[in-house]
Amino acid sequence: MENDFIYTPSSTDITIRWRKVYGYVPASEQAKYQKKWAEFRALTARTLENVNVPEIPGVVQWKKWQKS
Repeated sequence: MENDFIYTPSSTDITIRWRKVYGYVPASEQAKYQKKWAEFRALTARTLENVNVPEIPGVVQWKKWQKS
């Protein structure tokens, strides 16, 4: 019952206690989240040169529709 309540000042880093008592591992240290954020940063770092832009045909032909 000694872990029920321990006073900590408002500026205390509570993750230190969470690691000790609950085995907490922050997301910044987990490989799957590191990979996820690396992919996100890579997507947001793209420029127009990195994006595949489809070619637009030079001549557009209009078709006249006839009433039936």
